[in-house]
Amino acid sequence: MATQSDPNQIGKAFLQHYYATFDGINRNNLASLFNDKSMMTYEGSQHMGQKSIMEKLTTLQFKKCRHDSKTMDVQPSGAGGLMIVVTGDIFVDDGKNGIKYSEVFHLMKGQNNSFWIHNLVFRLNYC
Repeated sequence: MATQSDPNQIGKAFLQHYYATFDGINRNNLASLFNDKSMMTYEGSQHMGQKSIMEKLTTLQFKKCRHDSKTMDVQPSGAGGLMIVVTGDIFVDDGKNGIKYSEVFHLMKGQNNSFWIHNLVFRLNYC
């Protein structure tokens, strides 16, 4: 990922990588960002560990999507980690109207100044 010490720069680089990979042709490429300690809540559905998370992410009902992030807030967390809160619009299967979403990442520092996802919460915002 990034080697900068500025949390906003690291957060921005991480999100660019994550969303480019998520929106790309093979979501399986996200697997390296998770491990057995990772936990994800996706629209209320909880998943623990890389295998369960990847099973959910690779079997979502849409084939194509595009995230258009509008806001990003980053804060350092304990043990060298980062909290990232993102809001924006997600466009699915060539839809012209985006759906508002919010997503929270808790990143932990791994080896070689890289980060892995400890916690991820994703929610569509219909209200």
